[in-house]
Order: sequence, then structure tokens, then C-alpha cells
Amino acid sequence: MKIDVSLSLGFTDSQGVVESGINVNLSIPAGEMSAKNPVKFFAVQTDKDGKETAGGGKMLEVAVGDSSHVYVAVAPPKYLLEKAQIDKTVRALDVKVQEGKYNPGTGEFDTTPKPA
Repeated sequence: MKIDVSLSLGFTDSQGVVESGINVNLSIPAGEMSAKNPVKFFAVQTDKDGKETAGGGKMLEVAVGDSSHVYVAVAPPKYLLEKAQIDKTVRALDVKVQEGKYNPGTGEFDTTPKPA
């Protein structure tokens, strides 16, 4: 049985005006997890209307297929860069670590054998 869990958080400024939010999602596949069927977890920044921010806004993405297939990508929330007033200087600050080759578009790891 596949299990999907979603959580939405909203943030307001000191005057109570909604500024942004975060959607957190966990997907546990049916059957045994593998490179083609990994456990996936991600957190995405949303705008004041609850829609994903332009440019993706993905702050955290984790996929685990097995001990040889692990992917982690982290980026700070864009609103924090704006609040700290460094968004003009620091446009992006992304960190990715992976064991195996993960394709975020398909949500799967590449299991094609390497040529000898």
C-alpha cells in the first residue's frame, strides 16, 4: 500500500500579514523500496496564496532507494534571503549530495549499468 502524507504551513509577518508557507510531502511506495521505487520526502516554499513559488522554491528533497541510491538536495527558503536582504547578492545557494544518479524529474534513480 502506497502512503502519501502532506502538511502545509503558513507564515505571517509581525503585523499578521501572510507572507509565505511551506508544503511538506512524504511518499512511501507500495512494496519494497528500490532505485526505481524510492521513498521521497520534500519541502517546497509557497507564496501567500499557497502556490509553489516561481522558480521551484524546493527547499529540501530527499530520495532513498537503497544503500547505493541516496539523494539529498537543500536550498534556503527564498523569503529568508529576502528578509536578510542578501537576495541581490546571493541568488542561489543549493547543496546536492547523491549516491547513485537521481533524476528529480522522473523521481527515480538511473540503474543503467556503466560500460566496462
